[in-house]
Amino acid sequence: MRKLLFLLAIAGFVRVDAQTMPQMQHPGSICCNQNICPGESIGEINEELPTMPPPSQANIEYAWYELVDDSTSASGTKWVKLPNTNMVSYQPTTFSSQFGGFYMRGARLVGTLPYMFSNIVNVKELSSTNPICTSSTGEASASSAVLLSPNPASHLITASTNNEAIPIHGYRIVALGGNTLLQGNIVPATSVQLDIQSLPSGIYFLELILNEGKTSFHKWVKL
Repeated sequence: MRKLLFLLAIAGFVRVDAQTMPQMQHPGSICCNQNICPGESIGEINEELPTMPPPSQANIEYAWYELVDDSTSASGTKWVKLPNTNMVSYQPTTFSSQFGGFYMRGARLVGTLPYMFSNIVNVKELSSTNPICTSSTGEASASSAVLLSPNPASHLITASTNNEAIPIHGYRIVALGGNTLLQGNIVPATSVQLDIQSLPSGIYFLELILNEGKTSFHKWVKL
């Protein structure tokens, strides 16, 4: 009887201990979609929201995946785990698909399976004739076409383009959760000033609508 009680006590202890172990609740999210011009480098893909639980509370293992061409697949593509990518952020160098670059991040507690996956980020290479890629001097200028200031900002934020061939047609301010907080269309102009006083402090994204429905995304901070 004593032996049976001892074994039951051990079993109960093991169950309690398992229940108190941290569980992966959310893989976090990554940011952002990119439009680049021929010859430009791909920007680093950074973390937008951390995993839950965060690395400060649990031992997290990461793995990055890229969509690559695969003629044996019905879709013509497949997701491939990139080697040596146990890191929060990732710096792509080339595309492995004719459709552009598609990336996502897996996250899991060390010693567990499977990975949980984040959202997908797309990097698109624009045509060299796209207005975003052509400045008044004919040089590629997508990375510097749109200026955002000040950033961080507390009352007003101004978005402007340094190229009259790339006017702003509209805007949308989006919270980290994806909710649209402010949006509007404007008479095409090279500058738009937005009143952000009503927004709580935090991190936001500004989406600008440019020529031919093209968009430009920018992360900014409200003080």
